Amino acid sequence: MDKQPAYIIADIGTGNVRVAVATPGGQVLGVSREDIRYEKDPLYPDALHFDPEALWQQILRLARLSLASAPGADIRAITATSQREGIVLLGDDGTSLTGLPNIDHRGREWESTLNDKSRVYQLTGRYPTSLFSAFKLVGIRERKPEIWSKTRSFLSISDWVEYKFSGVAKYEHSRHRRPCSSM
Repeated sequence: MDKQPAYIIADIGTGNVRVAVATPGGQVLGVSREDIRYEKDPLYPDALHFDPEALWQQILRLARLSLASAPGADIRAITATSQREGIVLLGDDGTSLTGLPNIDHRGREWESTLNDKSRVYQLTGRYPTSLFSAFKLVGIRERKPEIWSKTRSFLSISDWVEYKFSGVAKYEHSRHRRPCSSM
């Protein structure tokens, strides 16, 4: 059987994880999906989090299943996409400490501490609500000092998935750009 160039694409949405194998022309050779498992966090109203290691194992399992559906695939690259405002906190050694999805409202209590929300909107293209990643980080700092003291950086979920595959922590700005404003 001839090898066919292909990519692995991991899509971490709000409700489920999908991993596909696709050709450069867009033909899907295999796709697998499972629901994401969230845990409630009793220290905050409406707060959810996920275990990054469990999500990583899900992604690997789904990748194996999708690859089994595409026996002639010659994987050339791996990429990921994910929910906005979802992040994974990392420790000094790159350990994944906790995952905070886009539906985590742990920052609600600290929304009123930001005086100039319009300035944040100007800079980011997003209005800062309880779902804003910065407010989630404040929530971690204020109520989970054992995690906060170990946190050295954080990545969007998609950047974290690529970090797990490659060992390279980076920020892909084209995924997180603010929308162009009309004149």
